[in-house]
Amino acid sequence: MTNTQADAEPISASIFDTVFFISPNNQLVESIRDFCASKNMKLWIGDPDSPDVIAIPYRIGIVDKAYMGQKSWADWIEFLRDTKGVSHEHLLIIILPPPFSEAVLDEAKKEFEDAHDDVRFTFDTEGRSILKIIGDWLGNRSKEPSLFHDATSTIVPSRSGEKTQATFRDRLEELMNRIPSEDTNGKVNLDVYFKFRIRAKWLLVQGLGESHPYTKELDSVFLHDMDPFAAGSYLLAAKGILEALVKDLDHGLIAVKE
Repeated sequence: MTNTQADAEPISASIFDTVFFISPNNQLVESIRDFCASKNMKLWIGDPDSPDVIAIPYRIGIVDKAYMGQKSWADWIEFLRDTKGVSHEHLLIIILPPPFSEAVLDEAKKEFEDAHDDVRFTFDTEGRSILKIIGDWLGNRSKEPSLFHDATSTIVPSRSGEKTQATFRDRLEELMNRIPSEDTNGKVNLDVYFKFRIRAKWLLVQGLGESHPYTKELDSVFLHDMDPFAAGSYLLAAKGILEALVKDLDHGLIAVKE
């Protein structure tokens, strides 16, 4: 994971003001960087072959499909389908390989029809259409009192804190119920393990923030290499962390982000 302030303090990505970007197009990234500066937003440049696109929270996601690794792309689409309707409102912009093709566009639309509602597609490699899409999207939401009012404002939550807390608690329980178990050989399917850990990281980042002690503790467990004989013990450690988090939530010791 990288950000645009490599020589400064790391920025904190947020569902309120972060533009997440995966593309090798340097001209486009400079245009997006200037746009973010003018709107007091943050730009986070992701790694195409890492869980960045799942783990990093963002308000607007810009992803170049041709630049994403095939497995990372497939895992992301599956993740979007799993979480559709329960995540925050955000815009996805998918860059498709030029030149324009109806067949490519139809295929892309079909891929996202059960994955995310607010998604736009572009073949524009210079970024003019992307900046217009973002500007129009933010502008439309500035008319709603529960969303952006201007370039420096934040979103006023449309749900109460209690509902947010309960939703996070329910999703945490669901995640714990999906912890894969070891098979008879003492191994854990590494693909299942990988998907579980990026879902767990995503949930804690969304609900608690990337710098929260529980998020950092979970990260420390998953820093290990994915040894098939050790994955089971990593999952047990992660389960212990999530169980402790549930108890703290129930005792009112944890505040969930709205």
